Amino acid sequence: DVEITLNLLTEVRGDDDVLAVHDKIDGKFNVSQWLPVLEQCGYGRSLLFEVPIPPVASDSSASVAVLEDARSFILSGHYPEAVARCRMALEGLVNDLGLAAAISDAVGKSAKNRTRLQRELVMLHSAINFAHLAHHPSNEPLSELFDRNAAQMMLATTAALVSSSMARSRTPCQS
Repeated sequence: DVEITLNLLTEVRGDDDVLAVHDKIDGKFNVSQWLPVLEQCGYGRSLLFEVPIPPVASDSSASVAVLEDARSFILSGHYPEAVARCRMALEGLVNDLGLAAAISDAVGKSAKNRTRLQRELVMLHSAINFAHLAHHPSNEPLSELFDRNAAQMMLATTAALVSSSMARSRTPCQS
């Protein structure tokens, strides 16, 4: 349930009269009443999904912790910082799992000759490049480069890449 208290304070002026009115209105609404109102206001038009994070191995626990920091930054409205944390998580993953050479190889191949894993590594490389300006600003203000949408996109991409890489590191995979 949602409880709302609305305090109204108004002044009504006439020719020589001023009437002040103060009123307090309380309301309690259940989910079936307030969700349609939120939808009419454009709130809640989002896709909710889960990205599984496999049990954390010691070599990738830092990436998961940084990913959780990124989520906290988004929730507090610090979008450039969230993007920077996502980049840190991905770079940590590359270092922890020793992926630098495989990424370089994948980026250098023709797209039509890449395996699924190599395509994923190119995505990882691209995500790091996307977030590059969070650490190395240009002339554009970071708030214009990384708004809420950009930070959410980066967090979702980072979470998926971390999840996939961690799962793959637990089971051998063909490149």
